[in-house]
Amino acid sequence: MALLNLANYNLSYPVITPEIRKEIQENTAEILTLTQHTTLNQGIQAGALGILSNLASRDKNDALSEQYLLKAEQILLTQKPVYYHVMINVVQDLAQLYAKQNNYRKAFEYQSKVTDYSNKLFDEGQAETAKDWKPSFSHSGKNPNSGRLQKKQPA
Repeated sequence: MALLNLANYNLSYPVITPEIRKEIQENTAEILTLTQHTTLNQGIQAGALGILSNLASRDKNDALSEQYLLKAEQILLTQKPVYYHVMINVVQDLAQLYAKQNNYRKAFEYQSKVTDYSNKLFDEGQAETAKDWKPSFSHSGKNPNSGRLQKKQPA
């Protein structure tokens, strides 16, 4: 994770020198090597591929950028449940790439995926929030059927 953060930080420089580029590429290669035989690391792998896609995009190599993003999408789909935070970024980048290429059909397809994954992330968040609340019914007062929600106390 530290290598991914470092590579991402280096990517934020306004001008990427050959030395910085080399460090980014080495860090992402190491990430992909280290995560090759471990489990539940799809988000990290996709993040590394996203960084490589960004570099390819800066080089005006849209075909390579697309390959990295499509590979990231496929990797993310192997994890159940899908890690929506990273998936949204990947499909958003694909939508933007296809729009830039005037491939509006693909751009629309991937923008629809952004909406779909965003809705699923929202639903997932709502479910987590709902788990934190429990109904508490009070039988005192004028309305014995009135209830209220109370936040669950941590166990």
